[in-house]
Amino acid sequence: PRTAVEGGLWDQIKHRYDAAQASGSSAYTDTNTEVLCEPLGPSSASPVVPYIVKIARRLRDKPKNAGKRSASREEKMKNNPFLPPDPNLYVAQLTGTHSLVLNKFNITPHHVIVITDAFEDQEKPLSLEDFEATWMVVCAMGDSGLGGMAFFNRGPLSGASQPHKHIQCVPLPIATTVDGKGLEAPFETIIRKALGEMVALGGARVGSVDALPFVHAVQGVGASTPEVLHQTYG
Repeated sequence: PRTAVEGGLWDQIKHRYDAAQASGSSAYTDTNTEVLCEPLGPSSASPVVPYIVKIARRLRDKPKNAGKRSASREEKMKNNPFLPPDPNLYVAQLTGTHSLVLNKFNITPHHVIVITDAFEDQEKPLSLEDFEATWMVVCAMGDSGLGGMAFFNRGPLSGASQPHKHIQCVPLPIATTVDGKGLEAPFETIIRKALGEMVALGGARVGSVDALPFVHAVQGVGASTPEVLHQTYG
């Protein structure tokens, strides 16, 4: 297998992505980006969040699965796309327990997925090994000058459709304006402001943002390590 140490990981991602697009193994859907600004509360002083919406207009005429039942968990496990992964989507062996593959259907170029080599349930909490592999990818995207974002949908209620454990990574920015300017993630400005205030007040290492009306926790990671991230997560 190709390992991440045989070449720059970001170069490997780009090379595999270009090859998969050329062969048709990976499908990129072009989108239009719209920004919808919505206040977080009824007050005029409530922070406004610029939600980023990507519209795939070419999928409007895609056949609908009306009346077709969704695949069961057992059927999804039987048709597991990660065991084994498609060689045309396979990027690299990251660690002794995790590999990196392309997202087959993507609306963001170079969208990749960190997967466990052996089956683990998507509803299990993230392990230190998960953080070690994912941190390699995020750092590679950062070293490229872009920056990266990782996210983990832990189970069906958070949007996961595949029961095999996987963490998704995308390079930043997640969208651009028509003139090519990068857009920040929707809650980024609010969180950065709150983190600055927490530091100024000598607050807790892990905190929350009063303006966000849902359960959450935030922490600035800076020059962190997988061990520190996992300890904080736990």
